[in-house]
Amino acid sequence: MNKKTVLTIIVPGVIVCAFVVCVIIFISTHKQANSSEIAGVQQITTTQQETPAGKTQVKKKNKNIKNKKSLFPKKYKKLKVVKINDESETTASSDDNSDEIAEVYKEKSLSSGEAGVALEGCVVKVQSHDKNWTAIKSGKVEGYIESRYIVKGKKAKQVLLATEHILAKIKKQNINIKNDKNKKSSVIGIAYARTTYPIIEISKDEKWVKIKRTETLSGWIPASDMKLKLDKEYVYTSDAYDEMVEAEWKAGAVSYKLESGSLPKNGEARKLIQYASKFLGNRYVWGGTSLTNGADCSGFVQSVFKHFGYRLNRTAAEQSRNGQAVSNNKLKPGDLLFYHTDRRQKNRISHVAIYIGNGKIIHAANRRVGIIISSMGNPCTARRILTGKNNKQKDKEDKQKNPKDKNKSQENKKVKETEKVQELVTETARIIETTNPTENEQETTKVMQETTEAEITKEAS
Repeated sequence: MNKKTVLTIIVPGVIVCAFVVCVIIFISTHKQANSSEIAGVQQITTTQQETPAGKTQVKKKNKNIKNKKSLFPKKYKKLKVVKINDESETTASSDDNSDEIAEVYKEKSLSSGEAGVALEGCVVKVQSHDKNWTAIKSGKVEGYIESRYIVKGKKAKQVLLATEHILAKIKKQNINIKNDKNKKSSVIGIAYARTTYPIIEISKDEKWVKIKRTETLSGWIPASDMKLKLDKEYVYTSDAYDEMVEAEWKAGAVSYKLESGSLPKNGEARKLIQYASKFLGNRYVWGGTSLTNGADCSGFVQSVFKHFGYRLNRTAAEQSRNGQAVSNNKLKPGDLLFYHTDRRQKNRISHVAIYIGNGKIIHAANRRVGIIISSMGNPCTARRILTGKNNKQKDKEDKQKNPKDKNKSQENKKVKETEKVQELVTETARIIETTNPTENEQETTKVMQETTEAEITKEAS
């Protein structure tokens, strides 16, 4: 075999062997890589199996919380609003609460000039604050308000709901209003598409909101079917507020004199209206209860009725729950009439007056006109406070209801009579001593004293 033939046989064999070796190396390397990946996967699986189930659930729960979008946007959560009413202070005897307003001052002093008027639910921007005073800007008003009137966070949200500043705008389709916050609850009405309604409550999970469609119809709708909006109300300038509260009786004749023919013929109502008319022309003062130095509408009513022994709550809204309800077509002199004078919050009772009769009222109207007589306008509700009994009848009934007071009065009467007799005995003894009585006279005096003491004992028993 020659050299050329040998090379022809050996070279192809070497090439084949080299190829086989390369294939073996490639396969081996690929298997190791797969083994590493499988080992990694097994390790991850083992780690997950070793992780407590509770931790996995917590991670998933936290992830869901992060992804959940709050119904109440963050920009609303940072709002600061005015809160005037404090439920813990709304007692019948409280003189500290005015008719749901708070004054904004030019300086940090109650005696400084007035910058504006804030109502419950007004949104403000706080510029600086300390324990007693907060510098605010709201609408066209800048000034200082007492710090106790400013709230934020959850309290601010509650105020905005209570004053109906948070609204629900229904989306493109009509939706059913439910009796309760669940799908199976009965349908009580319809919320119409692209219509806005006040929200008065939001469920804890924020999946349902309670809307007020009318004064008598409120119910629940899914939060997903509406868009939440905020109707911001800002602090009023003094002139703007006066114009607003004056609008109700602008068309009515204003008078500072009560015609005798306007009075009821007799009874408690006649006396009450006569008394109230003594203060015609006096000043209107926010938060005031003085009939001579100034009162707001409810302060005037409270003080007039207090003179006749009736204890009423302080603000107009609170007084609308005193006494008994009466329809507008059955009014009697002395009844209280209530009004919605706030143009933005039309459902808020913000004024009260005393009905005189013949379509007229007496009331502390506003700062421009003070205490006046005017036409009754359009009251939203009425309450009857007077019982129709005179003061003597009331006193008699009070004594019958409180026999202890009657017994106490009788005891006081006996004590006074006993004291008079004792004074008489003392005076008699003094006269006898000054005249140097004889032995017989002394005996006579002794008998007189014994007799008098017997009379005292008899009276005391």
